[in-house]
Amino acid sequence: MSQIVHDYCPVYSPFFGAMGCVAATVFCSFGAAYGTAKSGVGLSAMGILRPDLVIKNIVPVVMAGIIGIYGLVVAVLISDNLKQKMALYTGFVQLAAGLSVGLSGMAAGFAIGIVGDAGVRATAQQPRLFVSMILIFIFAEVLALYGLIVGLILNTKAAGGDGMNVKAAINTQKFLYSTSDSQKPIKENVFEFQAETKKLLQIVAHSLYSQREVFIRELISNASDAMEKLRYLSLTDTSLHSQNSPQIDIFVDKDNKTISIQDNGIGMTEKELIENLGTIARSGSKKYIESLNSGETNSSEAAKNIVGQFGVGFYSGFMVGDSIEVFTRSAIEGSKAYHWKSDGLGYYSLSEIDDSPVGTKIVINVKEDATEYLDLNKIQEIVKKYSNFVGFPINVNSEKVNTVDAMWLKDKNSITEQDHEQFFKFISKDYDSPMFSLVYRTDAPISIKSILYIPKYNPENMGFERLKPSVSLYSRKVLIMPNAEKVLPEWLRFIKGK
Repeated sequence: MSQIVHDYCPVYSPFFGAMGCVAATVFCSFGAAYGTAKSGVGLSAMGILRPDLVIKNIVPVVMAGIIGIYGLVVAVLISDNLKQKMALYTGFVQLAAGLSVGLSGMAAGFAIGIVGDAGVRATAQQPRLFVSMILIFIFAEVLALYGLIVGLILNTKAAGGDGMNVKAAINTQKFLYSTSDSQKPIKENVFEFQAETKKLLQIVAHSLYSQREVFIRELISNASDAMEKLRYLSLTDTSLHSQNSPQIDIFVDKDNKTISIQDNGIGMTEKELIENLGTIARSGSKKYIESLNSGETNSSEAAKNIVGQFGVGFYSGFMVGDSIEVFTRSAIEGSKAYHWKSDGLGYYSLSEIDDSPVGTKIVINVKEDATEYLDLNKIQEIVKKYSNFVGFPINVNSEKVNTVDAMWLKDKNSITEQDHEQFFKFISKDYDSPMFSLVYRTDAPISIKSILYIPKYNPENMGFERLKPSVSLYSRKVLIMPNAEKVLPEWLRFIKGK
């Protein structure tokens, strides 16, 4: 496996990206320098005869100088996406982006320089040539713009994760449960969902489109719970253990239109799969569904809050998926591995598969109208928004996303001023340190743990628009209400915190 990774992600991959930066900067600067110098010589010669036309004829010098900016822009964008470990494809695409804008810019700079030298001299003798000269400059500048556009498109291809598909495919081979020939179903059984579950699936799949991104939050929370449960049970049962350190891996595969979420937690047995995914075991869930059927509850309003209640967060995957597959094996010694699959329309299949490591992998086959969630950057943003403080590492296509601890859960005396400053800057996107900080705890009548900050400046006093409440509500380190309006009085909206 290491040999395969080396072949597709060699250590010299970043070299090609770096060369793309160099090509964009050097070639564009060379073209800009030549154009500026050549035009400047002609402008100086013309200025001796017609000094009154110098300012008017400085156009070629300016247009040549702008070409250097094109190269700088692409070079900065490429350098922003350079990583020590990256696919060879990404490096090649970044090199192509740099060469595209660099060589086009150099050609445009030469054209502007040659025409500018002759043009400004001619304009001194015949001012009516000025318009024609400007048109030639514009067409020459467009050549550089062509290169800039292509360079930006290529860089977007590299930065958007296309170049990591190979790496993701390789890592998928190491993924908890691959769908290789060795894991074809031994025996497949088809079951029907309970009537209540069917109704619930319809509500989740068709009434929550405005909040579809929460499916990531719910599945990450389930994965975190599974690993927490394994850690807790393993304290008293030494037979329960995972061979790997606990972590959550998310893989986005654009080519196959799938999103996979994997954990190495407690896993599930066949009985647990049927109980947890095929039925609604809790009486509160059934009562909720009955109220929907009887009309006591407004489905359009109540559905907005259903995800995350009654343990049905798993079903949120059907908001974006045509079908969902689950590969799992319980941590209980001697447990078998199973494959669960459903399209959410009333039935699900359950089959035993060959042995696989402990844990659970969920594969969502993304709908045509939900392909926006195949954007690697979007998934990373959603993870940071809702699950940034989950207590286990979360990797998106092998890159760790959650890097900040839940400061409000730490002991007050263990938090340093530097910790406060860093956390405040993270949650407020401010560049300054807070004026005051408050760590507030209470256990009765409910358990509340919070950390609040008063900024040094109020943006409203500087003419900015009215602030929204800046305190977010979390439950078990998972965001459930951003910008909560009822937590603090409205006039304290300038306070930041969790």
